[in-house]
Amino acid sequence: MLRHFLSRRHYKNKRGFTLLELLVVIAIMSIALGIVAPSLQFTIAKSRVIAQRNELNNIIRYARLSAIDEHATVTICPTINMQTCANNWNQSLIIFMDENHNAILDHDETLLRAINSEATYNSVTGPNAYIRFYASGANSTPASLVICSLQDYPELNRGLFISLQGRTRLSRDTNLDGLHERSNGDTLSC
Repeated sequence: MLRHFLSRRHYKNKRGFTLLELLVVIAIMSIALGIVAPSLQFTIAKSRVIAQRNELNNIIRYARLSAIDEHATVTICPTINMQTCANNWNQSLIIFMDENHNAILDHDETLLRAINSEATYNSVTGPNAYIRFYASGANSTPASLVICSLQDYPELNRGLFISLQGRTRLSRDTNLDGLHERSNGDTLSC
């Protein structure tokens, strides 16, 4: 009997959550998640844009340094078939020694690097065909690449500008309005 009495008493002191307490906790968590989720989405989108901009910057620098090191003309371009240059910078990229300057990876030319396109959350716009570096490191024509988040955050648009000397410059928000601009002050857009 004493054992039965102690066990009943033990259970009377243990208590779970009431339905009201659970509903309050769920309501608080829902409100907190509603506040945090949009800023988390923005942060993730921003990190994706910046990561892609940095990757493109590294690819362009690699192409330029390869041209200087190999004393050759090096072309970087988007491609569908890993041989012919296209104009959609959201596709795979190839970097190759373009000895005859035809923007086609011929069988006797060296492929330096191929970068497969991955599922992306960004849109990239760039020159109509290619970016070409000569043995001096100079670029055939000034070029710019603009990366925009597909989630429609204009304040995340970033640019990468390649000068005639082959140097890259990252876009900045010079007028402090929250939007990055080109050198002429025009806001970046895709």
